[in-house]
Amino acid sequence: MRTEASQVAETERRVESQDRRIEALARCVVLEAASAAVACAADEEQLARLDLRLKLRANELPLQFGKVRRKVRVGDACEVSGRACLVVEDRGSAVVVEWVGYDRRETVAARAVRKTRKKKKTSKYWAQRHNLFSLFDAGVVIPDDESWFSVSPEPIAKATAARCRGKLVVDAFCGCGGNAIQFALAGARVLGIDKDPTKLGAAKHNARIYGADVDLVLGDALALLPNIRSDVVFLSPPWGGPTYPDPFDPQSDIRVGQCDGLGLAALALKAAPNLVLFLPRTVPAALAARFARNLRVWSGELEANLLNNKLKAKTLYLGPLFEVDGVCRNLKKAVN
Repeated sequence: MRTEASQVAETERRVESQDRRIEALARCVVLEAASAAVACAADEEQLARLDLRLKLRANELPLQFGKVRRKVRVGDACEVSGRACLVVEDRGSAVVVEWVGYDRRETVAARAVRKTRKKKKTSKYWAQRHNLFSLFDAGVVIPDDESWFSVSPEPIAKATAARCRGKLVVDAFCGCGGNAIQFALAGARVLGIDKDPTKLGAAKHNARIYGADVDLVLGDALALLPNIRSDVVFLSPPWGGPTYPDPFDPQSDIRVGQCDGLGLAALALKAAPNLVLFLPRTVPAALAARFARNLRVWSGELEANLLNNKLKAKTLYLGPLFEVDGVCRNLKKAVN
C-alpha cells in the first residue's frame, strides 16, 4: 500500500513539475527569451497545451522540439510528409499548398508544414540563386539538387534566347524551366519536355511567375523527338553533376538512356535543322569541332558564356540559323 501511495505521490509531483515548466515557458514567449525556454519544451503534446494556454495560432510559437520554429509564408517552398509543395495561401492555423509536380491544391494544418532547408552541397548554388532566377524571391521553385546543378544562369539563358527570337523551340530537358521561360519571353513559341513530374510542375509554376507562355509535356524526349518538327532544339542534357570531366567530350561524356551525345544530337537534328547544346566550360574547341563534323554540320559557333567575368559554360550553336558568312565561325580553325 505504501509503495502504491508513494508511486501516486511521485506521479503527482511530476505532473506539478511539468505544469510549472509550462508556466515558465509561457513567460518566455518573447522571441528574445526563446533560447532560455528551449529546455522546457519536452514534446508535441506539451507544445499543444502551451498553444492553448497562450491562445496562439499554429506556428506562431518560436519553438518546436527544442528548435526555433520558422513561420511559413505565402510563396515559401515547403514539405508536407516529405512531399514538396508551395504555400499559396495563409489561413492562420491552416495553409493552402500546391503540390509541386501536380496541378492540385490542398488545405493542410499549418503545424504539418515545414520550410525546405537548403542543403550544404547546394549552398554555393543557393548563393547564386538570383543569378539563376532574378525573380527567385517571388516564389520560384527549384525542386531538387539536380535542378540546382543544371539550371542555366538567367543572363546566359537570355543571351541564348535572343538568338532564337520568333522561332519554334523545343527544350528537350526543360527541368524547372530556366531556359524555356527565357525563350518564351524573347518571343519564341516553346515546347518544354521533361520526364520528371516534379520538375515539370516547378517549370509550370516558375513560368507563371514570369508571365511566360510555355507549353509543357511530361514524357521522354528520346521517344518524343522523332515525332516533332520545329525550328530549333535546345539540349541541356545531364553532365554528371558538378564533377564533370576535364576535358569534356560532348560525344562520349553525355549519356541519356541508351544514347551518347552524338546519338542525342543526331536525334535532335531530325526534329529541327538547328541545334543549341548547353555544355560545361571544359569543352575544348577541337572536341566541339569534331562533334560538329561527325554530325555533318558545318555552320555554327562555340560560344563562351561569361558571368561576372568568369567562364561559366559554353554553348554550341549548330545549323543554318547560326550561320556566319557561310562558315562555322570559331569552329572552322579547330576543324582545320
